[in-house]
Amino acid sequence: MKRSLCLVLVLAATLATAGCRGTSGTNVRIDVEAPVRYVEIGDAWLNERVQVLDVRHKFDGDLLIVQAQVKNFSRDTVYCEYNLVWYDVNGWEMSDSLGGWKPLILEGLDIKAITANAPKSGGKSFLIRVRRDTAIR
Repeated sequence: MKRSLCLVLVLAATLATAGCRGTSGTNVRIDVEAPVRYVEIGDAWLNERVQVLDVRHKFDGDLLIVQAQVKNFSRDTVYCEYNLVWYDVNGWEMSDSLGGWKPLILEGLDIKAITANAPKSGGKSFLIRVRRDTAIR
């Protein structure tokens, strides 16, 4: 009886944590006709201070345009960078999707909008990545 109970508890714990990731970043995924959306915050320190509050998209013809609101929840200035990775309708990374990292300086309690266009038509989903800018500090 005890063995069965232990087995049930282990199985329940395994199922409860099956969806957890091994990273400290934040990931959000929303599905299809509206593009699949991803947000990834680089590390636990940054994840405590910065969040992507709102992500919007629109199409200009077949070109995907994304805008996100990024908020600094701390009172200190946070120096970070962001970039977007773009994916086609089949989930394949678009060959020229990796642009450089762009600086994003958020004063204490500041909210800033970041906007980006897919590098070419056919983009249907994206990954917004935010990381600390270690070169500045």
